[in-house]
Amino acid sequence: MYSKPINFGKWTTNEIFELTVNELYNELFSNCHLAQRERKVKTSTKAHLKVFLLNLYTCYAENPDLCIGVSLSKNTYTGSRIKFNHIIARYTPTKRVFDALIAAGYVHFKTGFCNLKTGAAHTSKICWSSKLEDIFTNLNMDLYTAYTQRPAVILRNTDKKEIPFAETSSTEAMKKQVEEINEMEGSLSLDFPLTDEQKNNLISRKCYPDFSRNRLTRIFNVDFDSGGRFYGH
Repeated sequence: MYSKPINFGKWTTNEIFELTVNELYNELFSNCHLAQRERKVKTSTKAHLKVFLLNLYTCYAENPDLCIGVSLSKNTYTGSRIKFNHIIARYTPTKRVFDALIAAGYVHFKTGFCNLKTGAAHTSKICWSSKLEDIFTNLNMDLYTAYTQRPAVILRNTDKKEIPFAETSSTEAMKKQVEEINEMEGSLSLDFPLTDEQKNNLISRKCYPDFSRNRLTRIFNVDFDSGGRFYGH
């Protein structure tokens, strides 16, 4: 079993998937009294549940042996690197969704640990159970309708770290251009005309593409006179 880390920037506006999220949310949390404040902000339990399910579904469609890694350390959920347009990843709703999916038998999990000899940390891993696979089988959602949230324009420093910048008419125009391109790409159906044998061959080599990575962003280095290439994500 191998994994890739959960991507909190993964999102979709697919109506079929949204209905699935609503049904599962009502099943898992109908008796859970959430704080009024939490229901009014982006860090809602339902948004985190949606991210979990979308990550699991895209892994399921990509490779049946793939699972997702989820950090259960509070220290992970700090800093601007986990803020996205539709969600701000937080420890409490992440842990709540993680525990609820396990308790209801929708996922299997392997607890993370730290190797004392090497110092390497291994995050907890979850993968779908047959119960969740039944839902995925009937979902029939096109992967290209999922996407990864990321700023349209990014400025990095000399250490390749993202840094804030003041908005100008020039940056606004660049953002609008990238967003228009991404809107067009989001309406396209991406897929390979492969036989099952060819697809399984790619999966076995761990190189089957993630069709939810279908958006672009422009990345500049230090200032807006350097870089500016388009990158997929």
